Amino acid sequence: MPNPSSFAGPYGRPDANSARRGVLTPTGGINPRDALSTSIHANPGVYAVLIGSGVSSAAGVMTGFQIAEDLVRRVATSRGVDLESVGLTPAEWWTEETGEELSYDSLLGQLGQTRAARQGLLRTYFEPSPDGTAPREPTAAHRALSNLVLGGFFRVIITTNFDRLIERALQDVGIAPQVIASSNAVNSMTPLIHSPATVVKIHGDYLATDLRNSYAELSSYPPPLNRLLDRIFDDFGLLVIGWSAKYDVALANRIGQIRNRRYPLYWGTRSLPLPTEAEQIANRQGSYVVALDSANEFFEDVKARVDRLQAVAARHREFTILRQGVQYPEQSAVLPGWVAIPLLVVHTHVTYEGVLAEETGIIGPEFRHDLVATLRASPVADLLRALRVHLIPAEASTGNRSDPEPLKHQDWVPVPGYQSIDRAFYNWGSEAMAGVDALVRISLPSVNPSYGPTTSLDIGLSSTQAVSMELVGRALRMGVALCAVELEPVVSNLLPESVEIDRVSCSFSASQFSVSPSAVGQRDNDLRSRVDWSWFGSTPDNFGPICGFAARPGNLLGPGAISELVTEGMNHMLLSHGFIDPREGLRRLRDVLGLDPKTGKVPL
Repeated sequence: MPNPSSFAGPYGRPDANSARRGVLTPTGGINPRDALSTSIHANPGVYAVLIGSGVSSAAGVMTGFQIAEDLVRRVATSRGVDLESVGLTPAEWWTEETGEELSYDSLLGQLGQTRAARQGLLRTYFEPSPDGTAPREPTAAHRALSNLVLGGFFRVIITTNFDRLIERALQDVGIAPQVIASSNAVNSMTPLIHSPATVVKIHGDYLATDLRNSYAELSSYPPPLNRLLDRIFDDFGLLVIGWSAKYDVALANRIGQIRNRRYPLYWGTRSLPLPTEAEQIANRQGSYVVALDSANEFFEDVKARVDRLQAVAARHREFTILRQGVQYPEQSAVLPGWVAIPLLVVHTHVTYEGVLAEETGIIGPEFRHDLVATLRASPVADLLRALRVHLIPAEASTGNRSDPEPLKHQDWVPVPGYQSIDRAFYNWGSEAMAGVDALVRISLPSVNPSYGPTTSLDIGLSSTQAVSMELVGRALRMGVALCAVELEPVVSNLLPESVEIDRVSCSFSASQFSVSPSAVGQRDNDLRSRVDWSWFGSTPDNFGPICGFAARPGNLLGPGAISELVTEGMNHMLLSHGFIDPREGLRRLRDVLGLDPKTGKVPL
């Protein structure tokens, strides 16, 4: 990347020369790349990109005129003429032989009488040769640009090139672009705002016949294409890369006549000062000129800058409550590590974005050591001990029991039979027969191929009395903190660096299915009797055995954000299940979770 100091002078700080030329940077001393990347990130989709032959030349693709010259050399060779020995350029020799100016389309028409014949002539220039030696793959610039399109930062790409490299790069990232390669296609196109990506090939496509290459063809465009370009240049900002404006008279005129420019025009170039034709447009439009080493270097650098801005924004974005996506525990089967289904399960589930099994590490001794150390230091263990003190234990199968069940362990121990390089299940308490028990489960993709890596906490509560909302709220907050924050650094050691948490899910389950050593079958059990919902008014009759909420996590780095997520998720869940006005109860819940009851924020 060029040194920022290289932007001083005519195209850097607005000194006397830049004022004369009319070419400015966004602010004196600011690197134009910083301004461009910041603007792209802040205004996704409002910039169009114009790429010229300089972007495809790195892939070994000839310009249209270079192809015409090469075809003339072939014709001359077939006649036994060596152009170098006679001292003529291909264009000069062609004019002497035919009396016509060398034109790409007329030459093709004479050399190939049918569409198939013309396409056969051109394929060797734009597609890999049979021996695979021709470099016709999308370049790093094409790849970086396609990923910026995938991120929603660009929607419109204008190109003077005949090749299909940008279309192939877009298809490689899963985008099927709308391609406008003729003036006829303009009338039937999808509106730009409704298309995820539009590629406007203003000079045509190499497999079509209506290509623009001669001076006359490049001097004016048909009215439909002019209207489309005017619309783009009026509505979008413009980033120009690899285009000199030297030969494309009609395109230069359209850009130079932009009147209602809403966003800036940035011009990336390897040549300072700009060529005369380009400088005239830049002066007229007050463009920001950006020095670059190559199109590959430039687009990769812009993508890296936007990615960094996106990463920071992702860390600070607020959570989003989802209408769907709650991950409930199994209702009719015993979870690994328990021998019974508790009367109530408070479940917290964290899913990371999709990761293939071969992209993850393996669960080994170091991981288990860090996992247990984190679990022991977590406030969750203190919560579990407090719950055992406050709740009268009940038999999981019948609900009839009052004598305390002895704890087998007050530490996190591995669950026999559920340990491998892809999973780590740890239990706290006993066997979920009565009282309070907990399970932490970490699974990598090979265990659960339908999802990415997952971390979950199940707290089993079998009690003769309903659990208070105060205890439930604390259990939810600590569950989210454990799975999404405390264990996140441990789990991240197994995952690619860019992987982030995709979804947090919290739920309550009062299974009506009884499985225990002493009873198998149905049981009278529901959420109305297992949780005290009185804070939120009367409980709807059709409340059901399960309920929950899910969220995109956003910034979960502090306890305030987690408490807000829990209260907002509870609000969504309660309203979804028929509660009429839970506001007073939510104010009480905010107070329990350390939030200001009025504002819902953590007091300073």
